[in-house]
Formats: sequence, structure tokens, C-alpha cells
Amino acid sequence: MLNLIMLICFLWILPLITGMMWWQEKKKTGLVLGVRIPGEHLLDPELSAIQRQYKKQLLLITIVLLPIPFVGFLIPYDSVCLSIDMLWLLLVFLVPFCFYAHGYRKVKEIKYKKGYGVSNYRKTLVDMKAAAVPRKVSHLSFACASVLSFLPFVLSFLLKLENDSKIAMIAVTGTLAVSTLFFWAGSGMLLRTKAEILCGNSTVNENFARMKCRTWDHCMQYCAWVNTAFVILMYGTLLYEIRIPFFGSSGMVVVAGCIVYCMLLLFFVLHAAGKISRIRAKVIQREKQGMPDNLEDDEDYWIFGAIYYNPDDTHVMVEKRLGYGTTVNLATALGKGFVIFTVLSLLIIPATCMWMFYEEFTPVNLSLQSDQVVASHLKKEYQVELSDVTEVRLLEELPRHEKVIGTNMSVLEKGVFDVHGIGTCEFCLNPKKGPFLLLKTEKKTYLFSDAEEGDTRKMYEDIKGK
Repeated sequence: MLNLIMLICFLWILPLITGMMWWQEKKKTGLVLGVRIPGEHLLDPELSAIQRQYKKQLLLITIVLLPIPFVGFLIPYDSVCLSIDMLWLLLVFLVPFCFYAHGYRKVKEIKYKKGYGVSNYRKTLVDMKAAAVPRKVSHLSFACASVLSFLPFVLSFLLKLENDSKIAMIAVTGTLAVSTLFFWAGSGMLLRTKAEILCGNSTVNENFARMKCRTWDHCMQYCAWVNTAFVILMYGTLLYEIRIPFFGSSGMVVVAGCIVYCMLLLFFVLHAAGKISRIRAKVIQREKQGMPDNLEDDEDYWIFGAIYYNPDDTHVMVEKRLGYGTTVNLATALGKGFVIFTVLSLLIIPATCMWMFYEEFTPVNLSLQSDQVVASHLKKEYQVELSDVTEVRLLEELPRHEKVIGTNMSVLEKGVFDVHGIGTCEFCLNPKKGPFLLLKTEKKTYLFSDAEEGDTRKMYEDIKGK
């Protein structure tokens, strides 16, 4: 199941990235692999050959990397599948960039060898009229979305739930609620992006800057409200175990919601970036007559044509040369913070994989201690007093069940599950190793198993003997 979810959520990222990089080479006026080239030199045969080779490399990357996630269907361990998928994601982002950087270096060498635009070296123009365009964030809309987002988080503290369920509810709703604030802050940052100069007409540059600010603000508003709806859905699903026809358990509702949520966010961001890109290309094409070939040449501030580092530029956000949208100026304090955040995020990936390996390959253990049934996995997960047990059974097969909250791996199920014919149960077991010990108390029902079949049976006999 985990591999299927990862496949649905991430497989499209590879063709999206390579497709955007391919299409951008066609659409980015005046740029060849991130290098600014004067208009009359764009058809240089050497540059065209590098572009053709780069596009062949993008196609090869797609063909080679696309089948890798399907390998997970042949491996029975979720931690191994997750590690493969995480490594694949890193390759998806790094490999196309490496080929891009190689092409960028070759194009840059040709540019300076032949003197294309060298007279404008380190030249950056500013259109004061475009830079002065009012950049207003729709604070009221973001504020309303934020209040509604934090409402489920606040209500989670008032719920009368078991500690694990309550902590999970607070963590999920809190994390998602904070995301709404990030969209609010993101709108402010995007609206403060360095104003672009598309032509010598200040009115045209001003109108483009106004359109771009409005488009990004609307985009971030849509994302904030989608996030708000997702917070409410998660809260209701986890609290009331919402079931939807064709989706079955609440766990499947969460999976479906996550997929729809990610797709909507992606749609709004790509739609905004695509709209801005299309209008930019039209304006440049319309206004190119009589324009100087190279308005600016700030090549020295771009590392591999993708990473912007300019200590003399106070703008935090600038328009990307690779991909669509904006990127940060790494010379600013916020840019340096972005680098630290990115590094920490990358370190989380191997740490998560190692944790899943540790969790999945650590066996579940059952023991009888001082008239308590203790189920352990990494730590003592459950302690059930024998005096509280009203019914004990040994199940040779595990009934059909769905996860509500907890861990659901191929060889480990731990947490709260909805079991067909029994109801809500607390799990700590290996679903592939029966039999399974069922314990009922007045408040809860438990399903346990030991790593060894004989030990589970012995535990059942010991409890029955008491």
C-alpha cells in the first residue's frame, strides 16, 4: 500500500520536471540553458547543437529513471520501498540539474569566447516605475483562512481522546494550520520579487509587474483556502472516522484527500507560473522591435544558471532562470536561512529511512509481567491488566481491518485499527505471523502477537490458566 501511495503521489514529478525543462528551452526568450544571449546570436549552430544534446539527455533521464519506483512492488518491506522512493526523488531533482549545469557551462564558455553581450557584463537595469508598483497582499482573505485553519487545532486540545490519538490529532492539525501561515507569508515574499524589465517601455513593464503581483497573490490565496479545507477534512476524518463510498475506511479517505490536496496545490502554482510565463513571452515578442539585444547581463551572479547569489541586490526573491516562478537570493539573510532549511530537509530523508528500517525489522514481543500483558516494540507499547480482561481469544487468522491512526507496514501494524466484525482495536502485531491474541476489557479491545508463533500460543494458555 505504501509503495502504491508513493507511486501515485510522486511518479508524475519526473516527467513534469523534464517536460518543463524541455519546454522552457523553447519558450525562455533570450536564454539558452540559463545563459543570456543577444537575439541575433540565438541561432548560433554551436548553441543549437548543445540544446539538442541537452534535450536528448532529458529524454534519456526520463526513460532510465521512470521504471525505478515500480521495483518497490517486488520488495515486501515498506522501509526498503520507501528508501528506494526517497533515493529516486533525489535523483529526479539532481540528475536533470547536473546535465543542465553541464550545458550551462558549455554555453557560457561559447558566449564569452565569442563576446556575446560581454559589453553588458554585470549590468543590471532597474525600471523605477515598475519597481514602484503597489504590492498589496490580501490580508483579510489570508486572515480568515488562518483562523479557520487553527480552529480544528484548538478544538483538538479539548477532545477527550486517548493520549496517542490526541497527540496525533494535535500534530496533524497544527502542522497543516501553520502551512496556511506559510502561504500568507509566501504571498508577501512573492510580491516583493525584483521587478522584471521586459522592454524599454516603462508602462509595459509596470503593467506586467502589476499583473504578476495580482496573479501570485490570487494563487497563494487559493492554496491557503485549499489547505484550510484539508485541515477540516483531516480533523473530521480522524475524529468521526468518516467513510466515503468507494473509499471505504477513514484511512483511505485520508490518502485520497492527500492526493487531491497535492494535485490542487500543484495546479494553482503551475497555472500561475504558466500564465506569467506566457504573458512574458508575448510581451517580449511584441516589444522586441527596436529594442537593444541585451538589457542586462548579470551572468556572474548566477551559479550554474539556477542559483542566484548577488550581495549587491537587496531583493530576496528573483525570477528563476531554470524552471518557472521565483527563487531566493542566497546572499540575503533569508536566502541563507533557506539553504539551512533545505540541508536539514535533505538530512531528514536518510534519517526517516533509517528509522523505518529500525522500526520494521525490530520484532514485536509479548510478555506476562506482574499480572500484566505487556506488548513491546522499541518500547512498552501496551500494558493490559489481567484483572481488567473480560474476554480472551486466540485468532488463527487476522480479520479484515483498516488503519485509523498508527503504523501500517507489511510486517508491523501498531496503533488504532478498525476490525471487521469486532470494531475498533489497539494493534501491536506482525500481520504475517499468527496466531493473534485478542483481549477485551470494558473500555478497549486489543490484538497482539509475538514474533514467535509458539510464544503467542503459550501466552494465551498462561492467561487462560489464570
